[in-house]
Amino acid sequence: MSIRLFKPFDAPSAARTSQQGRTQEIIHYGESRFRQALLKISVATRTAQAWMQKALQIELVSRIHC
Repeated sequence: MSIRLFKPFDAPSAARTSQQGRTQEIIHYGESRFRQALLKISVATRTAQAWMQKALQIELVSRIHC
């Protein structure tokens, strides 16, 4: 018996190719923005942290729906 990691994009499909590319683009964008925002959010006051986190959430959700 062997255990293999699940790879969600292993299934060959022309429709999945563009979806896979878009998903990967969103992941990279979100990771980059999160890293930048975390530096600022971590040193901000609690009040500022709340609106900064909300703004980041809105930005990422709008990016997904573009």
